[in-house]
Amino acid sequence: DDKLIIVSEDFGNLRYDKILKQQSIKDLLQYATDTLCIINKEINFNPSYTLPQYNIKLFKNEIAELPQYYFSYNNIIDRIDSLNDEFFDIWIESFKHLNFNFKHFVHKDFNMNNLIFLPSREGHLKCGVIDYQNSFWGESSWDLFSLLEDSRIFFTDQYNAYFMNYFYSHSNQLISLKEFKLKYHLLNCSRQTRLLGRWVKLANELNQPWYLDFISTTKLRLQSSLAILQNNKLTKFYDKYIL
Repeated sequence: DDKLIIVSEDFGNLRYDKILKQQSIKDLLQYATDTLCIINKEINFNPSYTLPQYNIKLFKNEIAELPQYYFSYNNIIDRIDSLNDEFFDIWIESFKHLNFNFKHFVHKDFNMNNLIFLPSREGHLKCGVIDYQNSFWGESSWDLFSLLEDSRIFFTDQYNAYFMNYFYSHSNQLISLKEFKLKYHLLNCSRQTRLLGRWVKLANELNQPWYLDFISTTKLRLQSSLAILQNNKLTKFYDKYIL
C-alpha cells in the first residue's frame, strides 16, 4: 500500500498581528515580501494543478457582497436596483480596462494573522506562512496587497511604496511598474469592497458585532488606493454612497 507522509512544524505563537508593537514592522514586512518574491519566481503556472483560476465571474461574485450586505447597513435603500446596476457597470468597465494575467500562484490569505515570526531563522525563513487552503492562480500583486493593506489591523502604510517597488524588482514581472501598480490598487479596491460587505455579513450571520470594527480600517485602505487610481467614476460612486 502507498504510504503518505505528513510533515508538520510548530511555528510557535509569534503571529505578526500580535507582535507589531514589539518588532520592527519594516523588518517583518521585509521577511514576508522576500517570501512572496521567492514564491513568485519558483511556482510557475501549471493548469494541471488543482487550483482555481481567477476570472471576471469570480470577480463579480466577490464584489457583489458589498451591494448585497453593505448597502442596507449603510442605509442605502432608495433606487437600489439602479445603484446595483451602476455599481457593477463601473466595476466591469474598470476591470476590462486592464489586461490581467491570472497565472501567478496566490496564497489569497497572506494577512498578518497567517504569518508567524521565526526569530531563530535567517532571511525570508523568519516568516512562517500558514493557511494555504484557499490558493488560486491570479495576479502576482494579490498577496502583496493582502499583506500591506490588511483590513483587520491598521498599521502604517509608509513602507507601501518601497515594498511595491521592491517586489516588482525582485519578481518575474513582464509588465511596466505603472501597470503593476494600477493592477495592485484596482484589485485592492475590489478586495476591500468585498470585505466591507463581508464584515456586515459575518456580524449578522454569526451574531458577532465585533466584525463591524474592521470597517473603519477597510475604508482607509480603500480610500488610499482609490486616490492613487484616479478612477473618476469609481471614486465618485464611492464618495457618494460608500465612504
